[in-house]
Amino acid sequence: MKMKKILSLLFVSIISITSSYAVEEMLPVEVKQTITEKGDSVILKISFAVSDNWMVYDSIIGEGGPIPLTFDLNTLTNLSLAKILKPKHLHKKHDDIFEVDMLYFKEDVAYEFVFLKEKKGEVYSILGSFEFMCCNL
Repeated sequence: MKMKKILSLLFVSIISITSSYAVEEMLPVEVKQTITEKGDSVILKISFAVSDNWMVYDSIIGEGGPIPLTFDLNTLTNLSLAKILKPKHLHKKHDDIFEVDMLYFKEDVAYEFVFLKEKKGEVYSILGSFEFMCCNL
């Protein structure tokens, strides 16, 4: 029951934000991506610029809670994932509303995905998606 009330409140908040602002102005998190090549490596950098008084849930410790940041980069051509570099300064707290421990960020951060080319000189591609949930502090 508690979760239904929270989701209803989030839905009402989203509707009121949408009706108050233009879409470009309402987004509290701006996401940019860049791809660079270094020898046999391809680096995908996904940067998050978080507005003041907002936070993004990075990961949840335990079950339940808000939607954590997830990346789905499994559709690769001529690449294999070598490593993921996460931000070093994530905040940790126990959330009383969701009743879980969680990691989050409230400042600008970047995630870097390092891929190795399987066949040098051949075309590569990365197709993926990500999902996150943000909250006004």
